[in-house]
Amino acid sequence: MNIQRINTIHANCLIIGDVGVLICGNSGSGKSTLTRRLIDIAQNNGHFCRLVGDDRICVATLGGRLIASFHPRISGKIEIRGVGIANTKFEEKTVVRMIVHCRPELNCRIQAYSESFAEFLGVLCRQIEVTVHGAEDILAVIGVSSIRFQG
Repeated sequence: MNIQRINTIHANCLIIGDVGVLICGNSGSGKSTLTRRLIDIAQNNGHFCRLVGDDRICVATLGGRLIASFHPRISGKIEIRGVGIANTKFEEKTVVRMIVHCRPELNCRIQAYSESFAEFLGVLCRQIEVTVHGAEDILAVIGVSSIRFQG
């Protein structure tokens, strides 16, 4: 299997459980805020969650899968708006299983989020469109509970 050409895109990426999540959106749409919120909620509820990269992500295809990896110049860094850049734990790469489009606001009034499938570099991926406040929606779609069960 040959890795296809590597592209660098303006996005964030993280791993939640075993699901690679690529977060796309315009500058200022809340990608970093949403990423930090997802990490906080998942980890506080006992789930594995780790940053792959913030702001610049390298993507490629390998064996029909979309692979996302950190950009070497900014590995282990995440932006905190109004504060600056912070260091954080990170993973080198992940297989992307979901693409999130972070929007300042959604046009849909009934549903909290909109879910579908789309092709990205020739790979079919589940996608969801949310606002910066949609962390719980993302966790629900991938099957990670935001409620910690005591047992």
